[in-house]
Amino acid sequence: SRNYTFGGYLAQGKTIPEVHQLMEETAEGYRTIKFAKRIVSAAEIDAPMISTLYQIAYEGIQVKKALIELIQNPLSIDVDFL
Repeated sequence: SRNYTFGGYLAQGKTIPEVHQLMEETAEGYRTIKFAKRIVSAAEIDAPMISTLYQIAYEGIQVKKALIELIQNPLSIDVDFL
């Protein structure tokens, strides 16, 4: 799928402009990330996964750095047992 290919390219370290050049069509998920970020921001909720995907796709943060920050996010604590 286009989303899988898009994510694969990002995981390889390619930039968004490079990915756009390699793909004939834009992955649906690319636009969806922006829309989801708007919803999260408007609702004033903390959604680390959406924020991280947005940073990767629209702000150019490196995937490895973004994943480390996501894993270290204090909200990643399992709340089922609290």
